[in-house]
Amino acid sequence: MEKELLLFQLGPVQEFIAQAETIGDLRVGSELLSELTAAALETVPAYEMTCVFPAVEKGHLEGIPNRFLACVPKGEGEALAKRAADAAQAKLMAIAEGCWPKLKGVPQTRHEAYLAQVKAFLQTTWAVLKTPSGDMGADYRTIGKLMALRRNTRAFDAWHEEVSAAVKDFLSGKEAALDVADNRSSNRNSGRGAMNLIKKARTTDDDKVVTKNLGKYIAVIAMDGDHMGGKLSGFRNTDEHRAFSRKLADFARQVKIDAEDGLLIYAGGDDVLAVVKATRAFEIAQKLATQFNETINEEGVTASAGIAIGSAKAPLQDLIHEAHAAEGRAKHGYGRNALAVSVLKRSGEILKWGCKWNNTSAFDIYRRLTEKSGKLSRFAYKLAGFLEPYALKKGDLNDTSTMRQVVLEETMHTLEQTEGARDVLTRECLESYLKEDSVKNHPEDFLGLFMCEAFINRPRD
Repeated sequence: MEKELLLFQLGPVQEFIAQAETIGDLRVGSELLSELTAAALETVPAYEMTCVFPAVEKGHLEGIPNRFLACVPKGEGEALAKRAADAAQAKLMAIAEGCWPKLKGVPQTRHEAYLAQVKAFLQTTWAVLKTPSGDMGADYRTIGKLMALRRNTRAFDAWHEEVSAAVKDFLSGKEAALDVADNRSSNRNSGRGAMNLIKKARTTDDDKVVTKNLGKYIAVIAMDGDHMGGKLSGFRNTDEHRAFSRKLADFARQVKIDAEDGLLIYAGGDDVLAVVKATRAFEIAQKLATQFNETINEEGVTASAGIAIGSAKAPLQDLIHEAHAAEGRAKHGYGRNALAVSVLKRSGEILKWGCKWNNTSAFDIYRRLTEKSGKLSRFAYKLAGFLEPYALKKGDLNDTSTMRQVVLEETMHTLEQTEGARDVLTRECLESYLKEDSVKNHPEDFLGLFMCEAFINRPRD
């Protein structure tokens, strides 16, 4: 039977997930998009569609990405895409109706406006490659370009609401808040529109327990595969692509976060998003990257991660955005297969650090300091007092630079002058770290490692 290629995607994704006041909002937003994609997939019987990505099994559609790539019968791609879009929309409307009775503070008169907001939320986009070449890599690149064109030229309706928009959804800034009064004098800043009300209705007591257990500072981990586009564009046939999809599905199913450490928000394809204790973030991120590499086990395919650490009282949206920005630094600032960290202090200062995953000396230093349970925070601040006046810049720590020896001696002197620090770090481990390319390219990272560790592991009542 002749086939054509269908690429289907629904959204908005990151923007919607990031609209979160609580960890429960974050979890529900992710789960909701997976449910809608699952509904779209389930409406197309297997005999009509061979799914290339993701690798799906009947009854195991949780945590799937928001897009799918499939081979479908010739001439039926558009009809099947419309059927999938209708199914996702119908599922969302059913969820909305199920949540309505649980919503507190929303007048019955707002029901129609509520449904109108839900109906306007979902964006479904698809592209059909009617004459595949048979070269899966080339076909993937082509349909990807078709999808980009479709998304850039998609039709949309102007946003319009009958209900007063004097108070906007404080998370999205777009829709009218349905759970606040219509008068313009209202000064409430916690009103929600329909989709964020659904999130609130679907949160559980377990979400609150996890949040309470994380402590005063939390970490958001965002991880993403490296060189994925190149890998997917290199497959010769659908069997190779599907085999790779199965590896991605295996990885997603294996990802687990212990309840005492935090909460896994999303694991689908090569993406992971999690909220964890700040003190456990480095170790968990390392574990995720190692798990990805071992499960995928493909040359040139690695993973990079970004960690954002901040107060549990800080806007969760800010931490999510900063985690994704850190992930971007890991990829483009450290050359992928790397970690980048941002620590958002309540004063407004942001500490930054990063390195390659194989920088064993950096992680060894972090582990040694952590074993002292934050009792050496004075060391980092003393060291900053000695090193910051040098205003280190790229090139200052190269092999031929005398500044590298100056930095080493200043660090050893600070260790000698700090009670309890003398035997924690050796000259050898510090020399090894100073020779790493990440430090040569980012000299500020030498001090950044100590400052980040000191803040993360500082004892807090």
